[in-house]
Amino acid sequence: MMFYEIPINLIRQYYFCPRIVYFRYLIGFDSHEQIWVQQGKKHHERQYMLMKNRNLSRFGIKQGKVFYSDFLKNDYLKIHGFADAVIATDTEVAPVEFKLSRSKITKGYFYQLAAYGVCAEIKYNKKCEKGFFLFEDKGKVLEKAITDEHKNEIAELLNNISRMLEYEIMPDSSASAHQCSQCEYLNFCNDRNF
Repeated sequence: MMFYEIPINLIRQYYFCPRIVYFRYLIGFDSHEQIWVQQGKKHHERQYMLMKNRNLSRFGIKQGKVFYSDFLKNDYLKIHGFADAVIATDTEVAPVEFKLSRSKITKGYFYQLAAYGVCAEIKYNKKCEKGFFLFEDKGKVLEKAITDEHKNEIAELLNNISRMLEYEIMPDSSASAHQCSQCEYLNFCNDRNF
């Protein structure tokens, strides 16, 4: 089987709807940048500035170093991407994802965070057993455990994505009408009638 080098942010997209990965990565349709993407970039810049002036106590970590916009990759899983931040201590690493609002953490957001953790383990040669979501509202932090079971699920998901890309078959979509209304690729899905 052919394995593709996959950007980690496509994991989140795949959980939202696998067709996004199909259209963006295989077909090469480039979508227009949505307004929330621009808002997210501004939010990231603000968080970088704020975190540089704060200690790590909000993460329950006494001492460590923070690496911002950290490029990570895993040659075995063939994934790569920029984590918003990675906290490295003497014994462990933990990826951090910045979020604008304290909305529900979807499966896609979680597995994107976990994939950054898997890559950070390799880069820093330290175990990753947790990651964090840092929310804009009052700097709230949500800690999430990252287990071996989660890491195995990432590998399985990447196999599914690779198979889809190798066989060039548009996948089924279970996206809801609400999800489809947010999607820049809705016009390309001929079977989505809402």
